Amino acid sequence: MYKNLSICIFLFIYKGFIQNGEIYNIQYNEMGNGHRDVIKLSDDSYGDRLSWFYTRPDTLTYLEPLIGTTQKQMLTEIKNIFEESGTNYMFIIDPSYDQCKFDQQDSIFLDSLFHDRLIDMSGINIITEDYHNYSDPYHYTSYIANEIMKIAYEKDKRRQRYMLDSLYNTQQ
Repeated sequence: MYKNLSICIFLFIYKGFIQNGEIYNIQYNEMGNGHRDVIKLSDDSYGDRLSWFYTRPDTLTYLEPLIGTTQKQMLTEIKNIFEESGTNYMFIIDPSYDQCKFDQQDSIFLDSLFHDRLIDMSGINIITEDYHNYSDPYHYTSYIANEIMKIAYEKDKRRQRYMLDSLYNTQQ
């Protein structure tokens, strides 16, 4: 029943128009060729939304702890259900525009629970540095979602580690 479930589920709704052979998706503020090869748009294409991208601190900040006793129990139950049913899953901490790193104690718990099924892309990295990777400060583009899935489901764990390490171009 849950054999190929992914924690991240993406719904892509096509609403757009064609301009010079390229498909412009109004909802995601992306231009592509119909094969999910996204072309970064100019600042002008963001219109009023460009002002939504606020200046972030230059130093790494951490989120407050989010995982309490109840959340630990629920996450453990979810993991057990996935394991018992043979689900192919990854637990992904998203690259957020605010560049806040996931709380260290929460990360330690998640790592102890999910081990090599945990991917942490939070903090300052190549994805979060460029606002063009986001349609607004709360949503990354479908192109970035696809890149995250490529990394998360890379079968060669050494290559996956290299891909993750290459995201972080600054000291954390």
